[in-house]
Amino acid sequence: MRLASEPLIPIPVIGGAGNCLIILNSNILITSGVYMINSEVIQIGPLESLAAIQKKIKSIDSDIASLEVAYGIDKLRKDREDAALKYDVLLKQIVSTVTFHEDQFLKALKKSGDSYREGHWKLLRTPTNKREVRTQAILKVYPDLIKIASIPVGRSEKIIGETELNKYCTVKTSYAYELQDLSLVV
Repeated sequence: MRLASEPLIPIPVIGGAGNCLIILNSNILITSGVYMINSEVIQIGPLESLAAIQKKIKSIDSDIASLEVAYGIDKLRKDREDAALKYDVLLKQIVSTVTFHEDQFLKALKKSGDSYREGHWKLLRTPTNKREVRTQAILKVYPDLIKIASIPVGRSEKIIGETELNKYCTVKTSYAYELQDLSLVV
């Protein structure tokens, strides 16, 4: 049987039927129904369809494995890790040597942050403040808070007020950076 060169002629299925497996040019097509190929009817059951799909999955897995070796996917991953490390090192170096200024765009968006601009490049710096309650210090002044131990900073703030709570907090600021190419802005 020469499946690749023969036209497919669908024929209606009467009374329900299984799936039909058609192989054309190494591609597997599984459809419901019965097909006539060169006056022959090929009909397969559900388990045969399942086996065909499983075989296709194994074939794809094999292709992926061979392509990973052939095209050096592992090497590309390693190259990406190396480039990301170089980026982080250079970013730390740049951040330690430049002065950031108020960013009008962020201000207009009512977002906190500042920026450093060099040519058509802009480095945005967005701060994130994390307050950590100094437990021993606050318990000396507010011993009743121990009864509601492990409450979040936000809840503590509601109980004693933000200004009062800030006296007993250590604020840690971390920054997120985003490099923008302004030459692409129209």
